[in-house]
Amino acid sequence: MKVAFAGLSHLGVCMSIAAHTWGLDVLAFDLDQERAARIAAGEFDAAEPDAIDFLQSRPDKYRVASEALDLSDADLVLITVDTILTAENENDETEVTEFINFVAGKVDRDVPIVVASQVRPGFTRSHVPTHPEIFYVMESLIFGQGIERARFPERYVVGCADPERPLPSSLRSFLELANCPIHIMTLESAEFTKLAANYLLSASITAANSLAELAALLDADWTVVESALRDDQRIGSNAYISAGLGIGGANLIRDLHGIKALSDQLGTNSSLVSTILEHSDYMKRWVVRMLSPLRRQQNISQIAVLGLAYKPGTQSTRGSVGLEISELFSSSWEIRVHDFAVKLSPSSLQKLRIKQFDDSVDCLKSADIIILATPYPEYRTTLQRYLSSMPRSIILDPYRLVEPDLVRNTDVQLIQLGRA
Repeated sequence: MKVAFAGLSHLGVCMSIAAHTWGLDVLAFDLDQERAARIAAGEFDAAEPDAIDFLQSRPDKYRVASEALDLSDADLVLITVDTILTAENENDETEVTEFINFVAGKVDRDVPIVVASQVRPGFTRSHVPTHPEIFYVMESLIFGQGIERARFPERYVVGCADPERPLPSSLRSFLELANCPIHIMTLESAEFTKLAANYLLSASITAANSLAELAALLDADWTVVESALRDDQRIGSNAYISAGLGIGGANLIRDLHGIKALSDQLGTNSSLVSTILEHSDYMKRWVVRMLSPLRRQQNISQIAVLGLAYKPGTQSTRGSVGLEISELFSSSWEIRVHDFAVKLSPSSLQKLRIKQFDDSVDCLKSADIIILATPYPEYRTTLQRYLSSMPRSIILDPYRLVEPDLVRNTDVQLIQLGRA
């Protein structure tokens, strides 16, 4: 079976590589010729090492091309372009529509077109009159685990114009390769499932952050509380209850704004989603609240910010607490930054008035305050190794990477979210 992937974003690259590992003949293309050329050359700017290794040794049955690609022999086409997010945290689905129309003009009318891009409820249905064989499949990739999640999905959520009608054989065959549950429903239900999942994850994150802050004030330790909660089957070991600096990245925030817009439009109560958004902003200012009183101390001149990506496994800095801190305090202190995946341009460094280091140890040397802004496990190892020899300093650790016992009998003051 020959499957085409239209859009070489993070989603498209990871899903197409996964399809190839299942033994499929893959056509991967993009309307952006420069983007297609970079992928064809083995260049990929997402933090997916397995993807880079695959692209640089690309096998015969994985072809990359631009819009000149002939799709006439494709059995199935998936739309996998990343949906553009506006400054107002809304979906701009223009490019998704462009890809749908392009593909529809290249394939027979009975070839299924499957939208895997993130779209609002009702979007796919709007294309049914002109493209009757259009479907929606919910993606659930995680940055840094994209190929693994695409190869071994927990389930497929499939939206159809008519759920009572059997799926086209090519689509059914593709879905069954993953050997996971397949939930078939209307287009609107499938699109809404994505919003609902991210809403519930965000609510769980918000509850954990709120409880962690309260725990510290009660001399309780959120880390041990969290461990006990995960053994509660009603909560579960995979629950999003590791407290930190609000809701990171763009996707969850976008979907929260999408839920709020739908609630306001249809007249349902949106107070909970508003509270979640407000609390996320509040938690992102935790470091600022800890730092602000220290501005008056004369013995502080350098701050080391460890982490610029909004989470490990991505190069995205949208909603980055590390960048916000750097921008806010660069006029008061010398700001030194480090990240394993994010490399700021010289112009950005000059604009922010900060210095970036390639080595995390060089970054934290001589720093008066160390801020763990992204919970890379490597930072735990670095600090454990150098804590005993560090001069008097303050560590702000919202993710509880440092064990409190390590700073006892040292000149280091450890301030953690969720611990007194």
